[in-house]
Amino acid sequence: MRVWVIDTSSIIDLRHLPGKNDRSRNAVFDALTEFVDQGRLFYPPQVLAEVLRFGASVAQKWAKDNDAKATKYKPTYADIKPILAKVPNLIDYTKSSPTDQGDPYVIVVAQKLEADGHQPTIITEDRKKQQKKTPLSSAAGVFGFPSVALYVFLETEGILSA
Repeated sequence: MRVWVIDTSSIIDLRHLPGKNDRSRNAVFDALTEFVDQGRLFYPPQVLAEVLRFGASVAQKWAKDNDAKATKYKPTYADIKPILAKVPNLIDYTKSSPTDQGDPYVIVVAQKLEADGHQPTIITEDRKKQQKKTPLSSAAGVFGFPSVALYVFLETEGILSA
């Protein structure tokens, strides 16, 4: 089954959803919650923690409300070591707590979903190299996972009309 792993940048970008031309903002959040309820949309606990630190209240509320099901997979620091061995600049080591950054955990969740027989795609806005940090979209490709931007996901899954 096709499943999705969403990262912090995309959850935070949910605050920019259009509210008048397409479905209402609440309808979009309801559709995303339905994906979570169906076992088709996931994020690691580390992404939730980042959203709670940096996200707008609307993103925080949605992420907290869906935490129980969306964080089914709970990767540990030991799980991300092979990811960082292959793509060491996936995290920004200049930050005060680099091990809490969600990007490598997103890849581990995708790996666990694949091991369970699913076809994961990563949803991320992290597409451009910034200084020495490797974007999540590039790292996803290194590990064989496609990645899409939030609006591509919303449009192709029929949540927003193109």
